[in-house]
This record gives sequence, structure tokens and C-alpha cells, in this order.
Amino acid sequence: MALNILIEACCSIKNKTFGYIAPTYSQAKSIAVIDPMMLKRYIPELVKAKPFNESDLRQEFITGSVLEIKGADNPDSIRGVGWQGVVLEEWATMRHGRQIWEEILEPILRENGGWAIFIYTPKGKNFAYEYFERAKIDETGDWMCSQLRASQSGLIDANELIKARESMPERLYAQEFECFPKGTDILTINGIKDISEIIVGDFVLTHSNRYKKVKKIFRRGYEDDLIKIVNYGNNKPLLATPEHPIRVCNDGKNYKWVKFSDLSKNDRITFPKPLLGKYKIIEKEVCILIAWFIAEGSFSNKNLQFSLSDKEELYKQEIISCLNTIVNKKVHVHSKNGATILTISDCELGEFFIKVCGSGAKNKRIPFELIRGYEKEVYEILINGDGCRRAKKDIYTTISKTLAYQVQILAHSLSYPSSIISRKPHIGNIQGRKVNCSESYCVNIYKTQAINGLKLRNHKYCISSSINNISKEYFNGEVFNLEVENDNSYIANGRVVHNCSFLEDATSVFHDVEGCVSGNIEPPQPGHRYVMGVDLGRTNDFSVITVIDIGINKVVGFKRFGDCPWSLQKEHIVTMAKQYNNAHIEIDASGFSAGSVIAEDLMTHPIVEDLKICQLSVSPFKFTNQSKRALVEKLIVTIEQKLITFPRIDELVDELKAFTYEMSDFGNIRYTAPEGLHDDCVMSLGLAVWALGSYIYAPIRKDRFIKKAIVNRKSIRSM
Repeated sequence: MALNILIEACCSIKNKTFGYIAPTYSQAKSIAVIDPMMLKRYIPELVKAKPFNESDLRQEFITGSVLEIKGADNPDSIRGVGWQGVVLEEWATMRHGRQIWEEILEPILRENGGWAIFIYTPKGKNFAYEYFERAKIDETGDWMCSQLRASQSGLIDANELIKARESMPERLYAQEFECFPKGTDILTINGIKDISEIIVGDFVLTHSNRYKKVKKIFRRGYEDDLIKIVNYGNNKPLLATPEHPIRVCNDGKNYKWVKFSDLSKNDRITFPKPLLGKYKIIEKEVCILIAWFIAEGSFSNKNLQFSLSDKEELYKQEIISCLNTIVNKKVHVHSKNGATILTISDCELGEFFIKVCGSGAKNKRIPFELIRGYEKEVYEILINGDGCRRAKKDIYTTISKTLAYQVQILAHSLSYPSSIISRKPHIGNIQGRKVNCSESYCVNIYKTQAINGLKLRNHKYCISSSINNISKEYFNGEVFNLEVENDNSYIANGRVVHNCSFLEDATSVFHDVEGCVSGNIEPPQPGHRYVMGVDLGRTNDFSVITVIDIGINKVVGFKRFGDCPWSLQKEHIVTMAKQYNNAHIEIDASGFSAGSVIAEDLMTHPIVEDLKICQLSVSPFKFTNQSKRALVEKLIVTIEQKLITFPRIDELVDELKAFTYEMSDFGNIRYTAPEGLHDDCVMSLGLAVWALGSYIYAPIRKDRFIKKAIVNRKSIRSM
């Protein structure tokens, strides 16, 4: 949409320059040069004055206007542009997003009377959130905003969104860790794949009955019970971790996501039901041949063949007629042992069928993107070829798992509820002779609602199924999950499932920060004891000192400073520790940073010479991925349970609200500030809370006599 807006502007306005900014230069280049589905797709050749300049990422139009594409990771490359309009894509993720707008773009656009469009997914309450809130109350007419929430998009009703867990860390983990074991069948645009074999870039069918791209894969070890669901529609059970949401429709109208652990036998599980195609993109004869190739076709040695029974004269004539319409070659017909073989020598046609339909009985598939508008015709041919018709139902049999799932999808699109029954490999008997039978699949298709009764029901946008059994099964192994573009859902063993407990504010780590805001900065009180968290600033960062009163678990002291030498930073620390009754210091001492030097120096040689010489109480805290995670998660629980309070310190409150997390491909959480923002205040508060140790849960009261407090990295040292 953004690119089309810019292209339209370049085509309709003369002699102006427009810009498109991606978060990074590599993303910009991918959009402009590499990805064939992006810029190259949308610019018609007839509007180009020159070929696209791949070095400068620049397109000149016959109107004299120019479209320039830039990356936000190099703000200097944007300086000096004279744009009339600009689109900033994923603005919230740009490290220098605020600077690019306020210092570079806004002055130019105001001078030119131009415009800007900001498109982004929220990443906590950072600068993008700030501008969105500003736009909502703007009365000047300069700003307008639009927000499409998951609950407003029509894809997920408001009452279907999963509620957050009581415990913040658990709620966060549920975002990414709801998973399925290996062996779970995922329906992709190219057929069935095991969830363990899905890769980024695969297109999977979603709850909205369309194929969307897989953006990320999650995998982790899991040892605990899985929830096992057995329901009608597919005799292969579905197992998942307890928190994974599955789509339920109990009344045929209202849909909701329910955790596996919360399912009951009164719930009805949903199966996808794609809408019938409105527009036909291939000729009917080609579609008929595609269907017959899936059912009875093969290609080898340059010969395309269709194998029929010698009693299927009408089918034979249909195939020959379609072949004669498409290719001007003779169709050879010969019969043998009750079978009729139709043969035509045409490599181009044969290779086309193999490409779109697969080769061999186990690998056949339905090319849904090609048969749009002919779903009914394809269904009838598949039943005629590999199925049978009974009084109450049609039955389709195949050894292709993909084809079984696809025939079920095809039947559902025609409003025919169906169920898949798989049969394991076995020894069969044909005319007294033992034979090895491959795994096979039988699709039972019901054309009227009355036949299948309550087990399967046809609805406007899905087929619903009653649950037969819910149980638990112990599991020890790897589990997997997918992140799917836009729709956040996929099809697992035929059922519609969510890719996570989707929360509108899922990227925010600390919730209800405002509930902890109370009081003001206070001077030290005689007899009170304090702890002090010190996060040391490095390049482009601030140093922050946070002081907490142990008796009331309240932040009473705060100092934030930057651009000063280590000697001055040490003086700030010592002065504040002395001010607050020789407060115990928990200090950032990561690796071989200056923090280690400061921590050691504070324990042995205080810098301020005119202070009474005494030993300061200091605990160095070395940040690693594990220790930082432990510190942040303790702070999460502390804020969630309102175990501390702090004044309205704007820098602290803003950082807490913006603080977010990232998830690696292996499911590891990394807590961090959004790009372009700081986390110094968060870390300083976290260090102070860490220093409180168990006193965070049981503060020291005035009437409580304490002779001595033993201090280590998790408790308070004797002062």
C-alpha cells in the first residue's frame, strides 16, 4: 500500500521528489531490488523515464518526479533531501526514528507543504506511541491517525482474544512457548509438512482461510504433560502444550480462542472452510485435465497418460475432448485387461502437470491457486476417479496425506462436512495373495447436514466438530511453534490453531506501571536503611542511581547523569551512598568494563577525601544473559504485585512502559529496550530491587529490632 501511494504520487504530480524509508538499508535494498513482489511488481514500465538505479535506489518517472528509497540506519543519508512526501515503514523499530522525523524530515516537509505517512506495529510505548497519542488529540488538522487492532480487523472478535496470565513472566512465555510436538501436520500451500520441517517463508493456511507467510520458527525442549484432543473430522489426535489456543465455534456464529487446558466436551473445534473462488484464471478444459491428472494421470518418457476402466467411456471422451482443445496432437487409445490407456506425447504439457500437481500417487496435490472458480468440477472428477458414491456420503481414498487433507479442504469449501480416517501400513490380502499395503487415507464426505448430525456441522466460515475425548499424555522432547504473518494462526492436524496467546500489548514487559507510581523523592531519615542500585553509563548511555527505603519499599532517591568522567561518576555514587545513611550499593560490574574498576574502588578506596574514611558496602553485579533475565523477571513480579512504589520520574516511567523483549529462533528470551531508547533507569531500579533480597516481600518495620543483617548479592550487608 505504501509503495503504491508513492508511485501514484510520482505518476500524478510533476517534478517532485518522494521518499520511502525502511528500518535498514538492507531492507530498503530488498524492497527495491531483490524482492520481485515489491517495487518491481508495482511500477509499470511505461511510466519510467529511466531504468531503476540499483546503486542509488532511485526511480525517475516520465512526469519528472523521482522516488528515492533510503535506510533509517544511516540518518545522514537522509539529510538534505527535498521530498514532497515520505512513507516511513515500521517507524517504531527505527533506532533513530524520532531524530529522523523531528530533526530531518519535519522541517523540510513543513517548508514544502508536504506530507508523511508513518506505518508501524507498536513496539511498546516508545516515540511512535507518543506521536500516535498526540495525533489522537490533535486539533490543528496537521495530524490524523488510524489503528487496526486485531480485535477490530474482523479476523479476531474482541471477545476471542486470550486474557493475560496473572504472572507476568508466565504470560510472556505463553506468547512464544505454546507448541506442538514433531509429527504434527501443517497445511501449506504446497501440501502437508511436519511442523519440525516448516521453514521461514513457507505459506500456511490460516483461520481466515488464506495462505500467509511463516515469519519465524520456535523450538524448545519440553518435559511435561501435553493435552491430547480426539475429535471428529480427523482420527489423528492433536497434542499441544496446555496454553496453546485453538479456535472454537459453539453456536455457528461466534468464534473464540480457547486454551487446550480449558477445553471441554461441550466445545466444538473448527476446521477451515476456504471461500469459493470468484474469478477463473485458467480455461475450463485445463482445469478438467488437472483434476483427471491428479486422479488418474502420469507422465514419463515424454508420454502423458490417463488410466481408466474400459467402462468409463464418458470420462474417456471428456479427457480426449479437452486434450484436443488444448494441443493439436493425436491421442492414442488402447485397452488391456479391462483398462483403457489414453496417451499423448507432449513434454510441455506433461511437465506442467507434474509441476502443479506433483508426480506419483504419494505426491499428488491440488493446485488451489489455479482451480479457483472450478472447485465443484474438480471435486466431482476426483470422486469419479479415486472415490465412490454411497447413498449417504462420498468416499475418497488415497495414499497421499497431502491429497487427503486437500480433498477435505475442497469438500469444506463446497459446504460438505468431512472426516479423514488414516490406516496404518499393513499386510493385505488380494485374491488369496498377501501384499504389503501402504499407509492410506479415507475421506468421508457428507453432503447434507442431517447425515452427520451433531458430530460435524457446516457453518458460513468453518466446519465445526464435537470433541470425543480430552486427556493428558506425558512428553519429553522438542516442541515447535510458528509465527505467521498478520493472521497469527495455522492449521495443525486439520484443526485451526493460534500461533500464540495474542495480546495487543504483547511487546510490553512491565504492566500496570502506573499502579506503582506514588509519592515524591524524600530526604534520608534518621534510623532508616537504604539500598542503592547503580547502572553505569557507557557510550550514548546515562548513569543512573536509584535509592530504595528498605522499611517501606519505596524509591526515595534518584539521580541520572551522563557525559562525565569515571572519577566524577564515582563521586556521585559515594556522595549519594553517604547521604542515605551509608546505603548498600548494588552496582553494574559487567565483564572488564569500568564498572568492575569502580566497584572494586568503592570497596577499598572512596574517592571523596574529605569524607570520613569508612568501608562502603558494595556488591558488584555482573550482567550476563542469565543474570539479566533473573534481575528483570524479579522486577516484573515486583511491579506486577505492586511490592514497591516510586515517584513519577518521567524517565523511569517511560522506560518501564517501553521496555520489551526479543525471542531467538531457539525460544530464548532477551530483555531489552526498543531500538533508539534507553534502559538505564530500568536496570538501576532492577539492581536496587535485587539488593533488597527477601526484604522485597517482607519490608523492615519500625518496631522490628535488627542487630545484624548479613549481606551478599541477594541480601543486605551490615552497614
